[in-house]
Amino acid sequence: MFNRHYFLQHFDRKNSRDFENFSTGDWIKVGFFVQENEKKRLQFFEGKIVAIKGPHFEKKVTLRTAGIERIFCCQSPQIKTLTLLKQQKSHRSKLYYLRQQVSTRVFGR
Repeated sequence: MFNRHYFLQHFDRKNSRDFENFSTGDWIKVGFFVQENEKKRLQFFEGKIVAIKGPHFEKKVTLRTAGIERIFCCQSPQIKTLTLLKQQKSHRSKLYYLRQQVSTRVFGR
């Protein structure tokens, strides 16, 4: 009998991204392609990782800056670059309490 999960894991290893090195609380910079009419350009989003959800091949990362929150799918072909700007240790797996704190003290940039 054919197992779909193992079939998808094969393609997951082939197209894997480097989100495994990051954890909640880290500052990362994601470069992704944005299509405007016929042009494609590279746009960067910099923020703190608030949450990491899903299994390995369906992993989604939530980034937040001072007032903007954005969810990135790790296996998206639109993502071009990932850079770690600042590594911070967090004792929680989800940092949703940062939504109420909008000051520069929390986001620091």
